[in-house]
Amino acid sequence: NAKRWNLETSSINGLSYAVFHIPDNMKAYPQRYSTPYSVELLCFTGDWYDACQIYRNWAIQQSWCSAGKISRRRGKDIPKWFLDMTNWIHISVANMLKGHRHYVERYFKDFKEYKTGIWLTHWGGDNLRYDFPNPDRFPLTELDKQAIAEISMRQLPVSGYIQLTGWTRSMNSFKKAKEPEKHLLRNFYGQILSWGGSGYRADSMLVYPGILWRKVMRDFISKMAQSGFNVAYLDSGNHGGSHLNFTPECSSSCGGGSDYVKSNQQLLKLLRDTGREINPEFCITTESFWEGNLNYLDAVLCVNSPSMYLEGERVTAIPLGPAVYNDYAVLFGTLYGRGDLKGNAKGVITKTAQSLLWGIMPGWELPHAMYSFDDPDRVRRTSLQRMQAFNKGRKYLQYGKMLRAPKILDSWNDLMIPWGIG
Repeated sequence: NAKRWNLETSSINGLSYAVFHIPDNMKAYPQRYSTPYSVELLCFTGDWYDACQIYRNWAIQQSWCSAGKISRRRGKDIPKWFLDMTNWIHISVANMLKGHRHYVERYFKDFKEYKTGIWLTHWGGDNLRYDFPNPDRFPLTELDKQAIAEISMRQLPVSGYIQLTGWTRSMNSFKKAKEPEKHLLRNFYGQILSWGGSGYRADSMLVYPGILWRKVMRDFISKMAQSGFNVAYLDSGNHGGSHLNFTPECSSSCGGGSDYVKSNQQLLKLLRDTGREINPEFCITTESFWEGNLNYLDAVLCVNSPSMYLEGERVTAIPLGPAVYNDYAVLFGTLYGRGDLKGNAKGVITKTAQSLLWGIMPGWELPHAMYSFDDPDRVRRTSLQRMQAFNKGRKYLQYGKMLRAPKILDSWNDLMIPWGIG
């Protein structure tokens, strides 16, 4: 069921925490609503890790963990090949074939001992944007076909991006659909919600994951699998209850409730099943971590979590997801940018170390970052050491429960590290 959260701190009022339960009949008058589930509030003695374990004891008994631990799902609903990956790189079609080809060739040579997958960006349409068009990317361009064929020849898996929640009005799929406007997300006042931004993004509307969108996306995923993609990267497909039910064509609820979440779960299941009708080992991943979809996903791209959340100039993120679900969810990917590569690459080193300690599968490497910028030797060495460490510790890092971090008894000096956000 849809909820909202509020957490505030101040030197005057201390800590305040509130949970808002959103009625599923928001426009009814007079308003009568009772929460359809129980709520437990308790105090405990301990820190964030103790809180995670209290929550974990409850969470792993819920429906989203019913498929079991990753070790149990291996070779069943999660293909072995994905679980055996050591790294993922991301590169555009144009850079793979031309712009950064020399970097790619060197990367494959230097890291040939490690199982690497390719996140192929800027495919479909005009090959100029990674997040457009949505979802009409077929037929493939000649550059797309050439890139996929080359990746296939190297016997490497390839993942393709699509924005799962955005439907661009100028697409033929939108123009030819029957009354598509009725299937778009709306707010309380009935206004259609845009994906956001300007230009082509403003032309992409948020769509309800109902019957019509399932039909459109099923056709898209079928073409992906037929074209040689091994993975569909479904951006924004794992946001839980962030959108509400004000689309009467798709939901009888008004505002809250669970219709949106359940419809999204049906969509994810359909897309994975559709891909596997063509390729039995086809996988789907989404970005950002929400627990309710774990049974329908092969992995969660968690690039945002390790790179964000600062307290002033100190990094204070905690591994909440891994501490609760590390042995139930495959987490992969670390995001770094130009700022992290400056100087002696402290940003890359620190983010890499943090992700390794969090049990996150290496991923989102940039081939050109290994051979350019200020200290490419250090960047390559850091990447190589992380891959080696992850492979050696995979039994624990990927399949094990996250234990409490050891207590540091000695003192240390704070390090000033450039830390790229986003």
